[in-house]
Amino acid sequence: MCFTPGAVLWWMRYESVRRTGWRAVTVQAVIVSEPAGCLAVALAAVPGPSVDPERKLDYVVRYRDGEGARLRGGASLWHRPPLLAFDRAQPGWVGGTGRSCVVLFAGGGWGPRRPRAVPATFLADLPARPQ
Repeated sequence: MCFTPGAVLWWMRYESVRRTGWRAVTVQAVIVSEPAGCLAVALAAVPGPSVDPERKLDYVVRYRDGEGARLRGGASLWHRPPLLAFDRAQPGWVGGTGRSCVVLFAGGGWGPRRPRAVPATFLADLPARPQ
C-alpha cells in the first residue's frame, strides 16, 4: 500500500482534530508580508510561474469567548479558503493543535454550499477582546 505525503499530512490533521474536537469561530484570511529565507529567494529566481516568497496567508481566528489565535495557511493545491474570507470575518470551526490544525469554513456565498477544510499551523494566541 502506498500513501502520498499529502494523504499522510491529512491523516495527521484528522487525528489531531479527533483529539481536540471543533471550536466555533469567526475567521478572516489575511495576506501578510514576511522576509523570505535564502531558499525561497533562490527558488523565486527560477523561471516559471511567478510566486512572491514574502507573501504568506494567515487566518485571524476569534473564538466565541473573545480569545483568538493566528494560524498560518498550509500549502495545499486543492484546499483554499473561500474568496469571501478575505473581505470580512466568516463563520467557521477550528480543530487540531500545533502543525496539524484545520480551519473549516462554512459554505461560501456562491458556488458549492458545502464546508471547506483548509490546512493551517498554529502561530500565536491573540489577546482577548474587551467585552
